[in-house]
This record gives sequence, structure tokens and C-alpha cells, in this order.
Amino acid sequence: MSKPLPLVDIVIFGGHGDLALRKIMPALYYLFSEKHINPHSRVISTTHNPFDHDQHLQLVKTNLNENLENEYFSEEHWLSFSSQLSCIVMDITQADDYKPLTESLNQFPDRDRVNYLSTPSSLFGDICTSLQESKLITKNSRVVLEKPIGHDLDSFKKLDDHVTAVFDECSIFRIDHYLGKDTVQNILALRFSNALFMPLWNNQCIDHIQITVSEEVGTG
Repeated sequence: MSKPLPLVDIVIFGGHGDLALRKIMPALYYLFSEKHINPHSRVISTTHNPFDHDQHLQLVKTNLNENLENEYFSEEHWLSFSSQLSCIVMDITQADDYKPLTESLNQFPDRDRVNYLSTPSSLFGDICTSLQESKLITKNSRVVLEKPIGHDLDSFKKLDDHVTAVFDECSIFRIDHYLGKDTVQNILALRFSNALFMPLWNNQCIDHIQITVSEEVGTG
């Protein structure tokens, strides 16, 4: 008998941003549809702009239809997935605005909590500090940081120090989704499975590697 899936509350900070709507929500939809996430888990999006519940669902649904591949979207799966979605209007830089989020999360204090920071990295420290001040970090809390983290080594170290002061290292997940692309993974396979390249592909012979991934969507 398979082990039951744990209940989890997933909080997406910046839940109406491009990353959240184009990448994170479709990924969560896939996981829900393929029964990799407990169907009673919750996905809570934060947004600075005023949105009611129905507007939030319509926004997510529209973006799922646009971004899911191979017509994967179905009304049956959407009904199940959407029943777990909610939206909280708040200023994520202000600790006082975390009261509605606190009330929501404390309904299920023993659940796993995933805090996905889908925001500019300049806000990572403020969000983590506010979570700590609001007593929203439990032994089951995790934080996910999407790249870029800072704009150079010094800014990365400063941000990383801020986050590690709040979360244990084992609870911090630094994500660069482009490192999971097939082309990048094939570079590793090519190096370690080829006797010709193996002794030469190292920091003594290669100054740097530049990978360009062209997308149809611009920075706008």
C-alpha cells in the first residue's frame, strides 16, 4: 500500500507575476493532475493589486490555457485544482500585512509549508524577515529562491546571509530552472561519457561557458 501524500500549504509570493503564472502554476497543475500532490493541499498566492477570489481563479485559468502544452488543460482537472487555490492581497514588504496570511496558515499549523519567492531577489530578505516576525516559520517550513539571486557575488552573499539567518540551510532551495533543460543536461553527459573530453573539460582549459536560451516572451 502506497504511503499517503503529505498535506502541504504552498505560498507563492508574487503570485500574479510572470514567473508564477507562466511557470509555477502550470507545474503545480501538472503535479495535481498526476496525483503527485495531495488534492487537499492548498496553493495561496499573494498579490499587491486588489483581486477577489473569482478574478484570481479566472486569471490563473486563462494563463493555464495559454501555457500548458499539448492541450493538457481539462475542465475536470481544473475543478479539482481550482478548489485548492486562494489569493491574499497584501504588501509583502510590510510585516503588518501578514496577518491574513498568518490566519490562513495557522488553520493547519502542522502542515508542510513551502514559501516560493516569485519576486525580485531584492525582496527575499524582507519576506523572510516578515515570515519570522509573524511566527510563520515552523519545523516543516521550506523556502524556494528563484534565480537570479542578486546581481553579482557580493549582492548574492548579502541576500544569502539574510535568508540563512532565518531558515536552516536544509530548508532552503535555490532554483535555476534552466539548469534542468535537456541541452544543459546533455553537456554533463557529453563530458563524463567521452574519454576525449573528460580530461580536457575543466577549469584549467575552459574559461567559462555561455548558454543562450531564446524565448518568444520578452522582458516586458
